[in-house]
Amino acid sequence: MKNISTSAKLSQCYTGHCLRATAIQAMNDASYEARHIMFISGHRNEASICSYNRGCNITQKKSMSNTLSALTEPTCTSEKQLVKCHHICERANRETKIADTGLAKRG
Repeated sequence: MKNISTSAKLSQCYTGHCLRATAIQAMNDASYEARHIMFISGHRNEASICSYNRGCNITQKKSMSNTLSALTEPTCTSEKQLVKCHHICERANRETKIADTGLAKRG
């Protein structure tokens, strides 16, 4: 993998483990069952693949954010409240993007 990374002039040197972790996370993000991921990855214990899970992916976070935002809509009746709700959602979206960027760099 080191030679492939160098030959391809990638920004960093990737390892076999890095690719394995990425594959496991991709299968988890695609909602594959743990037993199927374990079959592909060769893990024998479900707890072993849990350590590869970085949590919610961006699509899941957006879905949760939209669900929670919908709860605030009926209570934001005045223009001032609507502006405040909008700013809170914008800040949450920025924080999510920052967190996702940090996770992508570690992966």
